[in-house]
Amino acid sequence: RRRSRDFVHPLPRLHMLVSSNGFELAMALLMALNALNLGMEVSASEEVDAVRIQFHALFENFFTLLLIVEICLRVLCDGWVWIFNRTNVFDTLLVFGTIVPLWILKPSGVQDDVIRALSVFRVFRLVRLIRMVRIFAFFRTLWYLVEGFLDSLEVFVFAWLLMGSTLYLFAICGVYAIGKADALVDDTLAQNSFGNVANGMFMLFQTMTLDDWASVARKLMPHSPLVMPVFIVAIMVLTMLLANLVTAVILRNTTSLAMQDTDLAMRRKIQARERNYEELRGLLFEMDADGSGTLSLDEYEDALQNQEKIQARFAALGINEEEQREVWSFVSFKDEDVRIDDFCVVLKAMRGEAKAKDMFTILRRVDKAKMATTQLKSRMASNQAFLDELKAECTEVRKQFGSLQDELAGFISQLSICIPKGPTPYDKSALEEFDRRVEKK
Repeated sequence: RRRSRDFVHPLPRLHMLVSSNGFELAMALLMALNALNLGMEVSASEEVDAVRIQFHALFENFFTLLLIVEICLRVLCDGWVWIFNRTNVFDTLLVFGTIVPLWILKPSGVQDDVIRALSVFRVFRLVRLIRMVRIFAFFRTLWYLVEGFLDSLEVFVFAWLLMGSTLYLFAICGVYAIGKADALVDDTLAQNSFGNVANGMFMLFQTMTLDDWASVARKLMPHSPLVMPVFIVAIMVLTMLLANLVTAVILRNTTSLAMQDTDLAMRRKIQARERNYEELRGLLFEMDADGSGTLSLDEYEDALQNQEKIQARFAALGINEEEQREVWSFVSFKDEDVRIDDFCVVLKAMRGEAKAKDMFTILRRVDKAKMATTQLKSRMASNQAFLDELKAECTEVRKQFGSLQDELAGFISQLSICIPKGPTPYDKSALEEFDRRVEKK
């Protein structure tokens, strides 16, 4: 229900407060103070600093009360489903896990050892500090490292398995080569270092960290020729290969997360720009008094000079005053009215970055236009040839028509001789006889 677009929050001001970065910053400072108080409380001695311990315990109760208030505020703003979010369940359990030893067990007189064991869980509340730094740009690098570490946990598990297996194999080799060597069977240092597999793994782990391994190796080297190869191979495989491999994996994950965050920031920037386009489009439609969906040059210039909202949207889109004047020339060739949708499309094209896809599309369109022009030129040449033939035929028809006129004029002149110049008497019975003959034929 809360995800619906029509949802109206019953507490809008409280929701705005809890959702703000200022509230998150205040909770981060609270976590930092809680961490400082926890560290000072643990460092205090019960015999010497009894008053100081009570002072820190009072502050711990105060911090716990504020965390409970925070949970209540978040539930009021986001509903009871907020508690069942994966990270929020963890935070809620930690807060109420602090209530048990502080406000229930301790007043009930439960032994201090039980309370102390349960109080250890308070330390895990400091994990929230790590999660909170992701919302502040100043701590973005720190969040990259933390997120890279968290995403590399699976790699760490397999890396630890690989290191453990390698340490186990090298420890067996060390026990056979050094611990069971005849010259070192009674040597205390050799037996403490490679007397069994457990001691061998610990010694090789110390060697992997380069912690004072040389003093052990130099004392054992005169008694066995296998001491130096074991230590050198262990350093090459464990330190130079596996340890650096794990570091490289963490660095790769961190770099990948940084790239993803950059892409996310770019997508947010594009979304903000799209919102500005939509708002500008809405403002332009409000200027359209007749509702035709078009914009005239006079309306556009008036908006640039007098409409502060229009100017603000242009500034948000990164279009300066000179470009604002040029936009109209790109859309309207003869200062005619333009469609508002076409106007917005031109704005997007102006501020968008040229990509390889766009360049390829332009080249394809140019090729298509070139092909269409070539075809049109060929058709025009063909039509020109047809017109030339038609013109020749028309000329011939005109000549023949002229000859026909001459012949018709000669025929009329010859026929005029047969026409009597005066009235001619005729016999009516003869004409009737002529008509009968014509009808019979």
